Amino acid sequence: MGINMPAKTVVFTSMEKFDGDEFRFVSGGEYIQMSGRAGRRGLDDRGITILMANKKLEPENAKQLLKGQSDPLYSSFHLGYNMLLNMMRIEDIHPEDILMHSFHQFQQERKCPELKSSLVTKLQEYKSIHIEDEALIKKKQKLKDQANKIKDEIRRIVVKPENIAPFLVPGRLIHVKTGQYDWGWGVLVSFSK
Repeated sequence: MGINMPAKTVVFTSMEKFDGDEFRFVSGGEYIQMSGRAGRRGLDDRGITILMANKKLEPENAKQLLKGQSDPLYSSFHLGYNMLLNMMRIEDIHPEDILMHSFHQFQQERKCPELKSSLVTKLQEYKSIHIEDEALIKKKQKLKDQANKIKDEIRRIVVKPENIAPFLVPGRLIHVKTGQYDWGWGVLVSFSK
């Protein structure tokens, strides 16, 4: 509910919740978060959580609910223009400092070693790739690209109105291509200038 109100006891009257589309069992992370409210800090040694089993629950689902992992936290910090202007009005605060000390920055820096090792692995994989006749394939691809370029130049000349108009008669078979899309062959039904 978003209320910061620890209690001595937390009671789950149902193991299901409506998530906007359908009723589903409470996830392990949701159970941990809600049952974590049981026990008042500084007043209670322990809290009590009561879960009413109102539906038949498979052992695997019960294990996932009671011994599940908490949901991972991801920062949704977004520095907007309004926030930036407000920070610039205050002399002692620099936007770079806030960015460097944000949870988002912490998460990104924490990913760095994993990303670096992944980059090293990918570079090793890339260097280990051997293609037979690579020079020949490069030459063939270069020739293909040149041929496509020449075809496009020819097509641009052919489709100019003064060149194509005499041939646009009803019943003529035409090949339609616009940009990258090739629509294939069709029959010209009518034409007007």
